[in-house]
Amino acid sequence: MENEIQNLKEKLKEKKQKQEKEKTDWDKEKKEWVKNIENLNKNIKEWVALLGEDLVTLYVEKVKIKEDPIGEYETEFLRLKIPNGEVLIQPIGRNIIGAKGRADIVYSSKRVTLICTDAGWKIVERIGNKISYTNLDEKSFANIINSLIS
Repeated sequence: MENEIQNLKEKLKEKKQKQEKEKTDWDKEKKEWVKNIENLNKNIKEWVALLGEDLVTLYVEKVKIKEDPIGEYETEFLRLKIPNGEVLIQPIGRNIIGAKGRADIVYSSKRVTLICTDAGWKIVERIGNKISYTNLDEKSFANIINSLIS
């Protein structure tokens, strides 16, 4: 019986060591997530600049977000003032199943979901029961805004 207890003890030690080795560095994850948001905002600022200030006024606002287990962080969201309304680009959170984070583009009651992946930002498109992903680039961003305001 002593042998079984010793075996169990060794197995539990191994599992504990493996758990500690694989422990998520949430501070690192938080910094990476904030950097991903900054990259998203940088691209959107460049694309919006092409439209001209007389059509779109861009506001950058700070927001504090708190989520478990990553903790609290400060980042930016974008407010695009357009004729007859505004479009918001809002970071939603880092801890999203199947992604490295989520942001939404919102106009009135309409919403488009973006997810951050290893390959960059993707647009989530739902058609019936199917979900597809499109790369976020200048063209797809223009298409999103166009469809939201139509």
